[in-house]
Amino acid sequence: MAKEPKTNQKSCGIVMPIASMGELYPEEHWAKVQKIHRRAIEKAGLKPKLVWENPALDVIQSAILQNIYENDVIICDVSGLNPNVMLETGLRLSTKKPTIIVTDGQKKPPFDINNIGYIDYRRDLEYNSIDNFIDRLAKKIEEVQRTFSEGTYKSFVENFTFEMVEPKTETVTETKYIIDKLDNLSASISRLQRSRDQMSSDESEAISELVGSLVVKADAEKASKIEETLDEIDGVYCTISEMKNDEWDLNIYRMEYNKNPTRMIMAQVRLQIDRIMNTK
Repeated sequence: MAKEPKTNQKSCGIVMPIASMGELYPEEHWAKVQKIHRRAIEKAGLKPKLVWENPALDVIQSAILQNIYENDVIICDVSGLNPNVMLETGLRLSTKKPTIIVTDGQKKPPFDINNIGYIDYRRDLEYNSIDNFIDRLAKKIEEVQRTFSEGTYKSFVENFTFEMVEPKTETVTETKYIIDKLDNLSASISRLQRSRDQMSSDESEAISELVGSLVVKADAEKASKIEETLDEIDGVYCTISEMKNDEWDLNIYRMEYNKNPTRMIMAQVRLQIDRIMNTK
């Protein structure tokens, strides 16, 4: 007997590229990634929904805007820093509804959104790592949905305070702040797009392998400093995402040209983390 369809099932939108973005990101790659995101959403008990799909609307731009603002949760895959995806991500972050950033770690998200944390996955979509990613993403979806229902979810715009400007008294509205941030985000996207266009395919594939993962308990300021410092280690690339209660998941990657043994790389990483954590 077929299962009866769920009523009032919450939806989780997907913002991601679909067209080819060169040899590194063929169209077939995005089709596989889309299936992975759908699996995670369904595992969390929500209905997957591509933001550009809306049977009630004929104009695709209207469908995208409506879905961006109405979906209960949205996953934004910023891998490759696709300009359209970054714009749609900025629009969603201007709301106070749950938003989850995911990336394949090849390119860091712009600083404007880098401080909100993200979940990463391997670009080669290796089977075991993707199973782990699906578990982490499903748990994150469940977490943001629960905290939003309880009224404890903290959105991107709520991370900032709005102050009075002196000597002239002027209230900086939330709308004006969001517009300014989107302008800054657009400028960052343009710079990153130019850098990506100038980068050779060899450089694009310079990240070789994951060499270790760590969990660090720190406030957001120290977590950002840790990421910045680890990226300064020659031949090392770091991604960081917040888990819960100021706990951060660090993934350490070896660049292709770095021939140092894993033990030496991780020793350098731990030394730098200890130095930052012991700094008042």
